Amino acid sequence: MLLDYAEGLDSDEEQAIADGETDPVDALATLKKVLARQYANATHHNRQINQRRALWRSMAGLATLIAVLAILALVAITTAYHIPKN
Repeated sequence: MLLDYAEGLDSDEEQAIADGETDPVDALATLKKVLARQYANATHHNRQINQRRALWRSMAGLATLIAVLAILALVAITTAYHIPKN
């Protein structure tokens, strides 16, 4: 799709030069603008996705920490219960 677009730009530029236009379309500049715009859109979208993933990773880390602390608390309570008191 992008290759077809670039080839279309090249043919438009060649046609404009062949027709003798004084200000022909610059295919390379146009393609660079389109690619830069697409890259900017993709970057913004990827940042949103990465922020969402970071949130879920931090929630998973907190859940893991809470689980470890709960296990330690249960082990301490169980140990304290079963140790005979004099």
